[in-house]
Amino acid sequence: MMEVNAAYQTVLLIRLGAPEMPEANAGHTPSPPIQEQLAFVEAALLDCGLCRGTRISNNELVGLFPTADSAFQVACSVQQVCSERGPGLAKVRILIDRQAGEVDEDATIFHVADTGQQARPLMQQVPPGQIFATKTITGRLTEISRARFRLYQQDSSGADTGRELYQVICNEETITRIAIPTLNQERTNSNRNLCLRWRDHTMTLVPESPSLTMGRGERSDIQVDSDMASRAHARVSFQQTNFILTDQSTNGTYVQIDDGEEVYLHHEQIVLRGSGVISLGRRVCGGRGKLIYFTLSS
Repeated sequence: MMEVNAAYQTVLLIRLGAPEMPEANAGHTPSPPIQEQLAFVEAALLDCGLCRGTRISNNELVGLFPTADSAFQVACSVQQVCSERGPGLAKVRILIDRQAGEVDEDATIFHVADTGQQARPLMQQVPPGQIFATKTITGRLTEISRARFRLYQQDSSGADTGRELYQVICNEETITRIAIPTLNQERTNSNRNLCLRWRDHTMTLVPESPSLTMGRGERSDIQVDSDMASRAHARVSFQQTNFILTDQSTNGTYVQIDDGEEVYLHHEQIVLRGSGVISLGRRVCGGRGKLIYFTLSS
């Protein structure tokens, strides 16, 4: 074991809605129903491809992440998946905190004892079904992510310790009204059409067409049956001389153009050019048949 690397200093602590377990029971094997729920949450945690490792203890699960933003993105995803699973998981409590234990060289096994000791008193203040983060974590978030938090409670000592709690206040409908910057200002030929293919369905956009929507909702033009997709996840529209993809989701959109580097969008835009792949809520490599292919043609 070695000292924790700065690249792995964020943890996601998830506690089920079950009654608190006495300290004397620490380390005991959870009951079968709790085990099943924890297994489901762990699968949701790992499905995004951003988690570097997990540890289960009693009715808690801890995941290790490289950045505060990646932990926050996954926290939103896990909360959404759990709420749709049913009442048994709808009241999970989620806390994003700094990692205080040790991480091994490949960052797949880590000690959570220190983290559990520090986070346990804070976790008592997290209401069921909510996502909270410490001030230390919110200071590491991007501006867009940080805008979704508000101060919940000051540190009881009155000192600025970084342990003050912040609560997520924006839901999916509110997020879409956040200002969306443009990542790429390239200009393309306005005579081109954009063809999008989802499984055996094909749709074509031309400059005169209205915008096209994609997501999990029934009203989406391209309806993607994925737990990681928001109801109104993203849209494609023709603006000036470009076809623009705009993310308006909880979990973000992954785009790979012309076999180049994968780009992650979260309430941002990108110009579609050439051909490529769009994945809603999970990385392209983990799309597993849930990818949207696009091609620009004359």
